[in-house]
Amino acid sequence: MLQSKKPIGVCLAQAHTSLKTDLVSEMDRSARERGYGIIAFNSSLDYYWSQKGDHVTACIYDMVRFDQLSALVILHENIYDLHLMNYLVENAHRQQIPVFYLGGVRDDCVSITDDYEAPYKALIRHVIRDHAVRDTFYIAGLKNEDNSVRRLRYYREVLEECGLPFDEENVAWGSFLDTVAADIVRNLFLTRARMPRAILCANDSMAAAVCDELHARGLRIPEDVIVTGFDGTPTAYLGVPQLSTCSSNPRDLADLVVRLTERFHAGETLEKTYLHTYKTVLMESCGCGHFHHPRFNALRTFRQAEAFVSHENNLYYSVEQLLELKNDLDIFRKLSSTLLPDSALYINRSLLEPDPDTEYSSSRIEDELIMIPYRKPDEQLVFRKVYRKDLPLPGSDRNGTHVLNVLHSDITVYGYYAVHTDDLSSDTQLIKRVSDVMNLSFCILAG
Repeated sequence: MLQSKKPIGVCLAQAHTSLKTDLVSEMDRSARERGYGIIAFNSSLDYYWSQKGDHVTACIYDMVRFDQLSALVILHENIYDLHLMNYLVENAHRQQIPVFYLGGVRDDCVSITDDYEAPYKALIRHVIRDHAVRDTFYIAGLKNEDNSVRRLRYYREVLEECGLPFDEENVAWGSFLDTVAADIVRNLFLTRARMPRAILCANDSMAAAVCDELHARGLRIPEDVIVTGFDGTPTAYLGVPQLSTCSSNPRDLADLVVRLTERFHAGETLEKTYLHTYKTVLMESCGCGHFHHPRFNALRTFRQAEAFVSHENNLYYSVEQLLELKNDLDIFRKLSSTLLPDSALYINRSLLEPDPDTEYSSSRIEDELIMIPYRKPDEQLVFRKVYRKDLPLPGSDRNGTHVLNVLHSDITVYGYYAVHTDDLSSDTQLIKRVSDVMNLSFCILAG
């Protein structure tokens, strides 16, 4: 079906991670049903860690063309720059399009907040009451991060509700990282006479690492130690054991965003705040049995992983060939045939047409770009001049999802890579791999 309405823009970081892939994929499904497309303005860096180059990858948000969108979606946990947030919101308002702020609250947006207090407390309460657990340990996320603080508070409140004392000695900060969680469990073995009867974790990744470490030391889950997570990622459903968790509902969240977009353009005044409700999922890691999730199939996941490895090997071989090429034209022929079908590079013109007296240096996506589309090996190499203000995209006349990633190395920007996909859930890892290889290639080109 041809796109009949302006697309919905989504500003996020690390679209290849499972929760974000699930959300954007569900938004694509819901948008298609109502005649919209999706454009994902994606930063390759997660701004949690204040990495060098954060400001470089954030320039992808400069590509947002507010007059060409039906709505703008911003993920709260992905953009910490207040100036950038204000820029996005104010420009969207100038074009009179709604801004949906997911996972947080802003007075100047339609906020869709995560409502997981009741289901998360139900999970903790289930462990304590239904499994008669008195000895618990909590592995929290990042110190001072909103969701980490909330989840720890809910744990503490359930303990008090159940008449159990809260002890700081029974809490460790895992930074949402599996490696840190594994270290915490190793330390528990060194410092305690026996392991806690239950270890509750602030996300599934840490819970899976806890399970691995316990298994490695001969303990059974849940017979010896109950373990729980949070998020409802594929890790929870595909691991051994399956993790009892508190899961988001990306399908309902996506439907809500698209429905609200339609209602806004129909003239309805939207509420300032809506709720996205999570659910408790009880599975093997607390002793409540296997749960079949139709989206998470182990055989399909294994086959996808094999395909990714094969694709990655081909990409590495392409990089090896690039290193041997001397002629720029040959290099771009190779790059264009390495791209995914229905994708294109948009390169800063000053990189391809340099000033001989000036070393290339740019920290932004420039106004004039050279488009290099995907080509089959037997097709001719094509260069075409385009302009950033037009938001040039491959497959722009069709529904589906467009993903835009900055081409960069360290603090230098070369342009952006855009992909049109009809199946983001299958293609997201391929897009990530090709983007990484393009960044490496341009780093080589720039010397």
